Amino acid sequence: MIDFVKKFDLDRIGITTNAKRTPDQAALIMNDVVVTFEELDRKTNALANALLQLGIEPGDRISILMHNSPEIMQA
Repeated sequence: MIDFVKKFDLDRIGITTNAKRTPDQAALIMNDVVVTFEELDRKTNALANALLQLGIEPGDRISILMHNSPEIMQA
């Protein structure tokens, strides 16, 4: 299995990096909903911290069932 996280330079393409460089730039656009890099970074970190508080550890596998929406990309 390929570890895509190790394959790419996250300092160049990561959400947090883009949130710092261009926080107001659109990261996700779906229909009339626009999510900026700053919003995406904040929401993905909030979800990650909530999962950690529930006892989920880095490397654990989880599944998420949602309709197609900007929120699924944040998950």
